Amino acid sequence: MNSATPPNDEPLSVSSTESAAGIAALLEASTQALASGDHDAGLTQARTALAAAGSEGDRAKALSLVCGHAWRLGNLVGSYEAGHDALAAWNGSTPLEESGVLCTLSLVCAEIGAYGESVILATRAFDLAQSAGSLSRMAKALSAVGTARYRIGDHALGRSCLLRALAHAEEQNDFDAVLAALNNLCAGALVAHHDHDEAGLADDAAAAAAEAVTYARRAVAQAESLGDAYRLAAVTCNLGEALGLSGDIDTALLTLTEAESTGNRRGFVALAVHARTIIGDMLVRAGRSEAAVEHLCATLALMPVGETTAGRSHVHAALHRALKGLGRFEESLAHCEAALAIERRRTTEQTRTLAALAVSRSDVQMAQLEHEHARLQNVQLEHRARELEAHALHDPLTGLGNRRLLDRVVQALAANAPVSMAILDIDHFKQINDRFGHAVGDAVLRELAAVLLRCLRGTDTAVRLGGEEFGLVLMPTTPDVARAVCERVRVAIEATQWGQIAAGLEVKASLGVASWLGDSVSTLKRADDALYSAKRAGRNRVCVASPE
Repeated sequence: MNSATPPNDEPLSVSSTESAAGIAALLEASTQALASGDHDAGLTQARTALAAAGSEGDRAKALSLVCGHAWRLGNLVGSYEAGHDALAAWNGSTPLEESGVLCTLSLVCAEIGAYGESVILATRAFDLAQSAGSLSRMAKALSAVGTARYRIGDHALGRSCLLRALAHAEEQNDFDAVLAALNNLCAGALVAHHDHDEAGLADDAAAAAAEAVTYARRAVAQAESLGDAYRLAAVTCNLGEALGLSGDIDTALLTLTEAESTGNRRGFVALAVHARTIIGDMLVRAGRSEAAVEHLCATLALMPVGETTAGRSHVHAALHRALKGLGRFEESLAHCEAALAIERRRTTEQTRTLAALAVSRSDVQMAQLEHEHARLQNVQLEHRARELEAHALHDPLTGLGNRRLLDRVVQALAANAPVSMAILDIDHFKQINDRFGHAVGDAVLRELAAVLLRCLRGTDTAVRLGGEEFGLVLMPTTPDVARAVCERVRVAIEATQWGQIAAGLEVKASLGVASWLGDSVSTLKRADDALYSAKRAGRNRVCVASPE
């Protein structure tokens, strides 16, 4: 989605709102506007209340509303700044309010590529909701965790968290949380489709697109029942994209045109342009390259000259594909280069802005982390055309990530918090294959993956390294916490009803754990040494490598 500064940037005069009742009325009106999708008005009301706020509680509530409305309007930096100011104002006094702000900040960070921070914020939101005993807030926080995990490529855990979020929301009849979970499940499936498509996994890509359609249809029905204009337009846009990726281009174009029309009519400018961009993509997919070029050029004309947004980059990328299909290679190359240049500038601008925000909060370390993230992202952009991005990131048997995903995840997370890594090996797995057959062995691997997803925390990651070996990334953690998490996993594996797979089947596992040593190769080597210590000590146990 485009970052766009909301049109109503100044608060109203506060002369009529100096009383506590007037401020309360503004805050209530802004809250209702957030629920109905009237974000321009809601943002103005929240800013007016903020300007007149006489208590820290009113100020915190107003900042929370500014954060939410700015996020919906595509003003990511404004949402990020207001959200952190709101957390400082709440200062631990209202856990449920803080949980909601953390969820929004997690989504903002996922959108700007700060994936490590996104996971941490979402997990903090869940912890606060859990401590307050609010299942509804827990559902929303789980939804944010799932979205963050999808963005770092961990589809299995992302999907698991979102399905749990949906179940919690449905149990509580929290229809707003149900909509959030359904929409995020759809968005996650779209991410999975594109990842599988780039990896050349056509069947997996098709299955993900079909799943996206299913969740999008349910989300549209839910948004219609709630009367939320913004989210109805957003989920309609997602439905259009999912239909197109599933092959129903004609219906997709009609659906996307409806979303664009709603966005234009209601002032959701970023959403309308996003819909137009996907329409261009669909025209390219339909082989209508001439029409796609005309449509996308008109879309570019709607954007301010010099704008460096993800949306503009997306339009240039779509034009690159359309012109390439027409054999207009020189023009195609120009748009490809324009897309890459925007991505480089956008990353640099985001990093510079976040650095300024970090300094204002005496958080220089976060600025350095974001700078390093930007440097790595630019290197990837420079080599995108010739790197083998199509390599699969997931193990087809278990659905977990593979070693390639582990390396990607650990680099995103290790910079933000203490990390430990573990290697899990199934004890006597060869004997299981020899006695019960390889089909049972495969079933054991799949069920063990499911056990890991149930046992691990929202910030943890599980991958299959190969054979009967699995890798775990545990964060934030200390050696004692890492041992406790791995011990919980070991006990859960031993307690699983393996006899349901094959009579007489028992499965146990050994685990080796090591604290982060600066790179995944060294850390995994230390974890592997600890694993062999567990094997030599009799198996079915956890061993932690001693600090170097």
